[in-house]
Amino acid sequence: MHYQFYHGEDFESILKELKGVKPRFKRFERTEIYTEGITVGKYNDVVFVISEEPLSLSKSPIGVLKVEFDERVSLENGTLKIDRRDEKTLFDYIPSLFSEYFKIKALFSEIHSYTEKLSKYEDEVSQEIKMMTNVALSEDIESFENALKGISRRHYELLSWMCTLKRLEIEVSKSLTNFKMIARDDVFNEIYGNFEFQLRYYKTIRESFEKTLNRLSELFQMISLKLDAVRNKEYMEMQKKTSALQVAAGVIEFLAVFYYTLKSWEYFVNLEDVPKVLIFTLLTLFTVSVVWLTEGLSEVMIKRKVTKKVVFLSVLISVTFALMVNVTSFSKFLELLASLLSS
Repeated sequence: MHYQFYHGEDFESILKELKGVKPRFKRFERTEIYTEGITVGKYNDVVFVISEEPLSLSKSPIGVLKVEFDERVSLENGTLKIDRRDEKTLFDYIPSLFSEYFKIKALFSEIHSYTEKLSKYEDEVSQEIKMMTNVALSEDIESFENALKGISRRHYELLSWMCTLKRLEIEVSKSLTNFKMIARDDVFNEIYGNFEFQLRYYKTIRESFEKTLNRLSELFQMISLKLDAVRNKEYMEMQKKTSALQVAAGVIEFLAVFYYTLKSWEYFVNLEDVPKVLIFTLLTLFTVSVVWLTEGLSEVMIKRKVTKKVVFLSVLISVTFALMVNVTSFSKFLELLASLLSS
């Protein structure tokens, strides 16, 4: 007898291709049979076809098994020799057991393919990690940003493949559990042991890939911290320059207000008989108040709230301005007050 195993999605296609088969439904413990003559059945997500002679179908099988009957159970070179030929063995035990068997082999083949690709990819990543470690010694922001982009891309790609490997391992573990539960002949114990060894081997390889993934994460964190440090350093330097510019701007603003206020004052008021000290004091007080009021008004615009500082400066400017307008009278008042105090 010949058993051929296919993916579950090939079921309809196989039924159409096997013209002339008679419908027959029978449910066993683990399988369902749909035809007789040439038997087509299903076990979970695997379709199996049982025939007296090998069949050539358009779909590629995931596994092929030849079954012979003998006094001793054995599996060699794709041929299963078994000591019983009852319906349950032929249509339930063998199909379900070897559906898991070929599924495990297909999954291991896929894992092997991914592992080979990942090994080559890991070599490339390891080389890049060495180069990027040297970048971390510099203080160039653009180099840091490019390195972080490269690490992020590599980390994402490696993590994506790792997730695929992990998923395949979980599928193998499930199939291995099912295989062990179904198998009741001693010959399959060794096969199970070999499968289990392969799974442990590929898990070890995946764990080595995880170490590379962790190295990428650590490198990303290190360069991020270095980038933040360099940016903070540049920010502090910029703050110092900004503060210096603000002081310079304040001085220039003070001088400009002082000069134009003096010229305007001289134009409207005769200052010849006014003491220079009084002129300088009132002018300085007025100029400082105007400069501070400018800053206070900018705070009002931001907070949308009149502050006590603005009110005080407005009153101070008004009083100072009034004294400047009447500086001659104010000057005489101060002279009179000084003479009274001296006497």
